[in-house]
Amino acid sequence: MLKFVTVVLYGLAISVASASSVYKSIDRYGNVTYSSELPESAVEVEQVTIPPPPSEEEQLKALERSRQLIERSDDLVRQRMELNLELAKEKSRARQAVEARRAEEARLEYDQQRQNYPLYGWTMHRSYPPSRHWRPMPPRPPAYLPRPKPRPSGKLYWPDLGRY
Repeated sequence: MLKFVTVVLYGLAISVASASSVYKSIDRYGNVTYSSELPESAVEVEQVTIPPPPSEEEQLKALERSRQLIERSDDLVRQRMELNLELAKEKSRARQAVEARRAEEARLEYDQQRQNYPLYGWTMHRSYPPSRHWRPMPPRPPAYLPRPKPRPSGKLYWPDLGRY
């Protein structure tokens, strides 16, 4: 299998190297075909010039540029991650500060309400302070009235002792 692949690759390399002229042809249906042989059934034929491959020096320069770009992109990714981490920490600190401020405001409001009430733990409502017309509220009825249980009748109530 490996021999077959190498033979095919060498064949492609030789055919590309030997193809000195490439033709672009358009048939009567508008299909574009590129070929190394001059097509016979083409409506329009144009010879395409292929630029030479880059020299080894140009290839080495391009490889060095790509390495530098990869290093630069890695640096930028690292900087972005550090910035995101700093922003997350800053957001967390801001959220904690807001929560602490809200807790302090709630504590101050609670203390202020406690100072307004004459007795600790009592809430202000219309029947406080007790007057001579004050009476305790009657108990509330349950949310639903319990239904009476059905009376057992017949076989359901009396066990069948003959089976046991």
